[in-house]
Amino acid sequence: MNNVMTRVMGLAMGLVTAAGCVGPESSGGETSETSPGAEPAGSEAQAIPASDPRLALERSRRALDRGDGEAAVAELEALAAKLDNGDEKNEVLLELSLAYELDGDVDAAVDVLESLLIANATRERYEAREPAEKRLRLLLTGSAEETGLRLPAKSNLPPITAALQQVFEPDAEGRVLVDVFIFGLPRSEHSGIFEIAEAKRHELEQDLTTNLKVSQSISSTGSWLGLPRAIGETDPSMPQADRSLLVFYFDLGDNRVPSRYDEYLPLPSEEIAAVLERGEGLVAARKREGGKPVLVIAAPRRAQLELVEQALAEMKEIPYEPAIVEVKPNLTGPEIQSVVRGSRKAMHECYKTALTRDAALTGKMHLKFAIDGAGAVVDASLGEGSSLVEEQLVSCVLGHVAKLSFPATGERTTVTYPISMTP
Repeated sequence: MNNVMTRVMGLAMGLVTAAGCVGPESSGGETSETSPGAEPAGSEAQAIPASDPRLALERSRRALDRGDGEAAVAELEALAAKLDNGDEKNEVLLELSLAYELDGDVDAAVDVLESLLIANATRERYEAREPAEKRLRLLLTGSAEETGLRLPAKSNLPPITAALQQVFEPDAEGRVLVDVFIFGLPRSEHSGIFEIAEAKRHELEQDLTTNLKVSQSISSTGSWLGLPRAIGETDPSMPQADRSLLVFYFDLGDNRVPSRYDEYLPLPSEEIAAVLERGEGLVAARKREGGKPVLVIAAPRRAQLELVEQALAEMKEIPYEPAIVEVKPNLTGPEIQSVVRGSRKAMHECYKTALTRDAALTGKMHLKFAIDGAGAVVDASLGEGSSLVEEQLVSCVLGHVAKLSFPATGERTTVTYPISMTP
């Protein structure tokens, strides 16, 4: 970048760090009212009270109103250098871009906008983004708004998503509400198969139907225990059990839905469990009169649900006929990690005791062990490449490894698990 950009980037330093601490709706910082009789800024930057950035911003805006770009630039540069808060600083940088343009330095006006957008690149939403992008487009193209034909985005969603969107039809006022209630898996762990609203918009674009409005409301809970809330939900803007698409992630552990709620499942829970007890996965759906379908994604163990979900994603039709999904019985990496991490505190106590014998003790241990078909640990030992070999420490840690209990798979699994220990 040119020298001007280097100067402007200096004003925006600290914005990236601040942006990570300020939410999209927060304005941050302290503010104070400006008296109507406040004196305007002169041609040189005035001292800025640390607790009163709004007063300085008001002075710079008055300078802009008077057409005094030089005074506004000086005021805003001084203020930007003092601010740490991302959103508040963004506001100052937008004003600084205007001041540079008024002062005849269009390159600096462009550079300060680019620096603002770069510094906030990790933030999905923030108030200054749209006005900064519009000003940047205006300065570089002469138009603040996009012109020309925008081609519809390609849909890369899974086939099942296109099938699911078909059950959501417009209401009498031409609105489409995609309402989904998911049980047994936090929303952060879902794949793209429930981006149903996006699939609906894509279909409408293909049909040249532009007057329909599509909105989406997805509720998600990590357990079937959220079902009573869904049954009792009355807020029309929220997914409801008797109206929404219901999705159950079902396994033989905590996600096993009690038979009491069979009316909300596509199959009785005992029938679903019988399939899982054979070591197979299952996807099944059922139509509901007056409501959206109910769908179950089932596997013997929670860690295997992802495999069944992947099989569902490739289906081109909603599985109203139950479909068996083959799942591998072996333990997954996350399952092994979860169990070992549950014992890390006890292992650390072994290390703390070892430090009383040797305060400089540090390094790695490569834990080597096997898990039999019933989930018990056998043949625990210290593997090659270990640098922590103090005898008492090793004995203590391996003692805890021997007590670990994993899900039963019917197969033997060999594991090498590295851990680091430092004071």
